[in-house]
Amino acid sequence: MVNPELTNEGIRQLLLREHPGHEELANRLEFHPMQKPLQDRVREDVAWLKEHPFVLHKENITGWIYDVDTKKVREYNGRVGLPG
Repeated sequence: MVNPELTNEGIRQLLLREHPGHEELANRLEFHPMQKPLQDRVREDVAWLKEHPFVLHKENITGWIYDVDTKKVREYNGRVGLPG
């Protein structure tokens, strides 16, 4: 499930809470929120980098997710990690 705060309107509201008085600027911004769960994006990004011909040392590629609610970091390296 995608966090509802990661929609254009949700991000706009967060921005305005932190920076009141900037409605004109906030209303012009497009944030391009994620359409997939973050775990899927990290898995795809790691796979893309490991397959890319210009990336050297593919064995060292990992992805990381920081959960702001639990304050925990999870690693994904293509072999272990990220529950769905």
